[in-house]
Amino acid sequence: MNLVPTLLADTYYSIHSRYGKGGAIRNCLPLLYTWFKSHLPASDPFVTSTQKWSQRIMGLTANDIVWCHIGMGIKEVITSCGTFDNFPLIGTKGVINYNPKLALRQLGFALEDKPLDKEIFESVFFEKGTDPKGLEKVRSAWNSIHTDDQTSLGKKNVVAKQAYTDWVEDRVKNRLLPFPKVNPLYEQPTEVLTAIVPAENYTQMDMENTQLHEKRSDAQLKHHLVDQKRVELTHEAKMLKGGSSRVQKRARTEKGERDTTVVIEDHQKIIKRAIKEAEEKLKREYREDLKAYKLKIEREARAEVKSLKKKLE
Repeated sequence: MNLVPTLLADTYYSIHSRYGKGGAIRNCLPLLYTWFKSHLPASDPFVTSTQKWSQRIMGLTANDIVWCHIGMGIKEVITSCGTFDNFPLIGTKGVINYNPKLALRQLGFALEDKPLDKEIFESVFFEKGTDPKGLEKVRSAWNSIHTDDQTSLGKKNVVAKQAYTDWVEDRVKNRLLPFPKVNPLYEQPTEVLTAIVPAENYTQMDMENTQLHEKRSDAQLKHHLVDQKRVELTHEAKMLKGGSSRVQKRARTEKGERDTTVVIEDHQKIIKRAIKEAEEKLKREYREDLKAYKLKIEREARAEVKSLKKKLE
């Protein structure tokens, strides 16, 4: 049984029911924190900054967020159920709908245009036990699930086009969210004039740069996990070494009684060697990806300059 829809329902229901009323969402905080942190940068200066948490968050831009982890490999997405234009979730507290249109970028798909009103509408929300007919309708809807793939959702490039970005900015203004301007923590990509570089070429390059940035963040996350594993294995090695030092195998020979100590291999050296090899592999893969990307950009830039020169002649 998959518990993810239930957890998602409880999280959404708790947030929605507390909106505007104050109070902590206690049961959902660990889950929300884990999800939120997985999309934040795992390297300097966000990690080492002495600023308050709120200031560091405001110092991030769309270029700094880890929108999608490359290893997910999602090819198909549930977009609606039955007669619902989104899809309803049943939790332990009640029923609420989820709008998958707003999460496509986190699944790796591009956000080409602003969502339709019906795709982000509150189609269902009620407390457990208050609407038996509504609950039955939701249950029936889950027998008729509609999914979309890359044919309808487009390429997986984690890009948000201008139409979607404008919609988000207008939504922020309409809801009067207090988002003060803060200087970016990270160096931002240089803006390229479309008069010099064609818009489609720039979009492609920007998409590939975003993917490279995400791959780097993914590698940093893997490095962090490897470091955590190293700490765990080091602790286990100490325990093994402590136990091994007390174990001696005694062997009797035909010529007389002598103590023969079995040499036990140093487990800690084996672990350190494995950790070092894993770290080197991650670094090597990242350097190779970065080198290939730079070569590709240089080739495209030279071709573009050559093309411009011909037009000028």
